[in-house]
Amino acid sequence: MNSMTRICCGFSLLVLAFGCTSTRPTIQEIQINECASTSFLEEWDCIKSKVESIYNDNGTRTEKYISEYVFVGDKLVDSVKSGEINDQEASIRLLEFANDQDKQFQQREPKFRFGIGIMRSF
Repeated sequence: MNSMTRICCGFSLLVLAFGCTSTRPTIQEIQINECASTSFLEEWDCIKSKVESIYNDNGTRTEKYISEYVFVGDKLVDSVKSGEINDQEASIRLLEFANDQDKQFQQREPKFRFGIGIMRSF
């Protein structure tokens, strides 16, 4: 192998390794794997803090989706507190909203996966 081929292969492996280790969890993964709780208020506090810290540097492409997600989550908290819906229903609605946001984001930004939706960015 000549030196140019080695450099290209090495660079490709570096990019691949960095891409695999720098992916962020989707919002759905955060909700299901990291913040699951029988209390929606506790679940939402966990999700909101993680989402705001993980996705605070993504710029305007995802900013709109994150702010809409936070708005919906806050409204669901109000609904749970007022007794309009129960904790489980709020959790399901939030997950469904994230899935819908993913679909919309994919249609507009197909090169990104908005796994809220929310996303994996490289």
